[in-house]
Amino acid sequence: MTPMAIKYNLTINTKFAETDTAGAAEEVMTKKKTVLMVWEHSQIPGLAKAFGVTDPKAQSWPDDDFDSIWIITYPNGKAVFKTDKEGITPSEDCPF
Repeated sequence: MTPMAIKYNLTINTKFAETDTAGAAEEVMTKKKTVLMVWEHSQIPGLAKAFGVTDPKAQSWPDDDFDSIWIITYPNGKAVFKTDKEGITPSEDCPF
């Protein structure tokens, strides 16, 4: 996140505790454009729920998944969940 913020002269909002998914979701929902969030992976399912996601695939995030992207959009005002991958494959000597 930091390199992207530096490149595009963006401010990183760090005012929410990792467990404050409801507070973070409430603030993000006031925004009118695309928002990129980076969050503690164990809290991401709760964050998705706070955004109104009911898709069963959004109920867990595996501990060894460092490549997924969760995308939540609101066509017609209802949360729609989908996933994608960054496509970053660690080298063989990467400890993750």
